Amino acid sequence: MFISRAPYRLSFYGGGLDYPQWFNKFPSKILCSSLDKYCYLMIRELPPFFNHKIRVAYSKIELCENVEEIKHPSVREVLKYFNIKDGLELTHIGDLPANSGVGSSSAFTVSLVNAISKMKNIVYSKYDIAKLSTKIEQNLIKENVGIQDQFAASLGGFILLSASKEKITYEKINVSKEYQEYLEANLLIGFSGRSRYSSLKAEKLVKHINNNEKNDLMNELQRLSASGIQAFLENAEFNIHSELTKKIRDIKLELNGDKHDNFINSIIAKTESAGSMCTKFLGAGGGGFFICWAPKEFHSQIKESISIKTWLNVKFSFDGCSVLAKDFPDYVI
Repeated sequence: MFISRAPYRLSFYGGGLDYPQWFNKFPSKILCSSLDKYCYLMIRELPPFFNHKIRVAYSKIELCENVEEIKHPSVREVLKYFNIKDGLELTHIGDLPANSGVGSSSAFTVSLVNAISKMKNIVYSKYDIAKLSTKIEQNLIKENVGIQDQFAASLGGFILLSASKEKITYEKINVSKEYQEYLEANLLIGFSGRSRYSSLKAEKLVKHINNNEKNDLMNELQRLSASGIQAFLENAEFNIHSELTKKIRDIKLELNGDKHDNFINSIIAKTESAGSMCTKFLGAGGGGFFICWAPKEFHSQIKESISIKTWLNVKFSFDGCSVLAKDFPDYVI
């Protein structure tokens, strides 16, 4: 049995610029990180005593005779890619809910690619895993997804991506212990309780890009993101990040159609009135998790300002995707 895991993603700057429809035309930089919350997959060969050939357990349970019958898109396409025919049982456990803005779908794909490649004795670097997971999601599943989720889940830590039509490269950012602790102490994440399908939310943004609509907003998003990345590299204080992030948030609300969403606006208004310097929904927006750039002394009153009771203290992780295989120590990475 293999137990595979990959971390969820927290984006800082460049979200929306990491779609190939954009960076193939306008080279872009994206700064993201990985959280210490994980997507876990347990995978084993299915004994030949059952009526089904494949068992997949997530929020649903699928009992299938062949790979083509699998409804879960990532499981189906990854198994097809690696030419897995049958005799497999897969169980998913997640620390955080799906469709919530923290890259859960990509963490799932990365974790699965990593595990199956180890099972088949295929040697991939973590960069290879990120690239292949991106290919599967964008080209085989045909999801509207960017690239930062897969790289954050695979590589771990603080990552600066440089994306263009020619290539995607990355740099691991060495954040000082003091700055990491400063971010962890003062960032606060809340769960809105409303899920959304990120690919559908991103479809609006991709449509704008393909039709060369709202390029003025996209160019401003790129400019602000570049300033934010530079500020991060200089260990900027919260007031700098919150000012930049608020401008980026307002652009993305316009781009993804959430500008007049009362649910979104209510959470932003109430938390900012209670002390958040900037509140922004994560990922494609529309629901899921939101982050408050807020001095820690305001965290209690921010939590009391809205009816939401599910909160997450930020803690970063650095190991990226990993596989633990009982009785197969050579597979541990």
